[in-house]
This record gives sequence, structure tokens and C-alpha cells, in this order.
Amino acid sequence: MNKLNLIRSPSHRELADFVASGHANSELITIYATCDVEFTGNREGTIGEGERVIICKKDGSVVVHRPTSARAVASQGVRSTLETLVLEDRVRIYSASSQHETIRVDITAASVAVRHGAQDDAMLQEDQTEQQMHRAIELSPESIEDGLRIIEHERKIPHGRIDFFGKDIDGNPVIIEVKQPTAKYTHVDQLQRYVSYFRESIDSHVRGILVAPSIHASVKRLLRDQHLEWDEFEEYQRISTPPGQSSIDDWRD
Repeated sequence: MNKLNLIRSPSHRELADFVASGHANSELITIYATCDVEFTGNREGTIGEGERVIICKKDGSVVVHRPTSARAVASQGVRSTLETLVLEDRVRIYSASSQHETIRVDITAASVAVRHGAQDDAMLQEDQTEQQMHRAIELSPESIEDGLRIIEHERKIPHGRIDFFGKDIDGNPVIIEVKQPTAKYTHVDQLQRYVSYFRESIDSHVRGILVAPSIHASVKRLLRDQHLEWDEFEEYQRISTPPGQSSIDDWRD
């Protein structure tokens, strides 16, 4: 176990040096602080001042959490450069992977900061249910609808990677997104971005279908409102977790 290095109520200079030194040593850095945040990229926005947990990793990624919710309120991905600056009344942590993928965290006060040379080389093993769904659709596209043909698997477009691009029985393009275990609002937004790209630049008759083992009625309403479609693969539903217990997907960002 690597030694923990901890400072309490650091000055701005002490905190900046602590973070910079830890990052140079490839350590995991956790800061409990009052901060505001600005981020750009696939998601863009700002978050006003509040008490949060800031995690800086050796690959340059930065994650900001509120005191509640498992989901990060803002994050910057791996292979990013990380800098710390001391300004007049704050410490700025800035991480970027490109001109358009950035996060800025301005810390006005920190209660505790911890550095740790954490190591974790264990392999992640996940179930292959979503991969099995992909194979099933490739082998039997008619399981989605009669006459459907798969043209391309994992087609890249400027807005991401489409799971399946196909044509329906009338020759209309079809975009299919596969999710597991439950379709969410964010999945509808993702599919809508893909469909909008095709409607605006390639073919206005494109259809979008969201495929998941379970789709809540509220998600279906949102799909319907955005003129999108869905298909439930109920045979791929996972065993429900006990009441009050979260599934692993609830913790994913």
C-alpha cells in the first residue's frame, strides 16, 4: 500500500504545489473544496460555486462530484494535459485533450487534499449481453422489423459511432442504437443527434430506433415526441437487483 499524503486547509499556493507535485508523480489526487466549474466538448456548461469532490488522475482526467448522486457533474477524459495556476483569489485546475475538450475548476477554498500512488492492474470483466444483442441483430435484423437490412455495423459520423446503419423494406435509412439494460433519456438524446445529422445532411427520411431490453413508459413518450422508434429485447433483461440496491449501470457516467 502506497503512503497517503494529506494536507488540511491549504493556502492557494500550497494547494497548487500539492496538486502539481502529485500529478508529476503520477498520483491520484482527491480534493474536498468549494469550487465553480466550466467545461466544453460533447457537453458544455458552467456550474456555480458549491462544495464538491474533485478527483485528478495521472492520465490528466478530472472528475467533479457533488455531495449527492453517483454521476459526476462534470468530467474531462483521459489523455489530457493538466495544469494548476494560482490566481488572485483561487486555484485553477485546467485539463484539456484538445482546444474543444476542456475543464476548468476554480477552487476558492479547500478543506482537505489527499495524494496517493494508487495502483490497479486488475482486468475488468463485464457480462457480454450487449455484445450478444449486437450479434443477434447482425444475424437476424428481421428481429427488429420485417425487411430490415444491416448495411454497416458501428458506422462513424461526426457526432459519434452508430451501432447499426441499415435500410428498411422501402429503402429508407435506419439508425439503430443498442443499450443495456434499460433505455434512458440520455440514450434518446444520443439517437436524436445521430438522426438529426442524417436528416440535415444526407436523407430526411432517416428513421431512428432505440433497442433495449427494458424501456420505461416515460422514455417511450420522449421517443414518440421526437419522432423516434423503439424495440424491446425482453429476452436480454437482467435479473432485477433487490429493492434499494443499485445495479452497476446506475453508477456509470
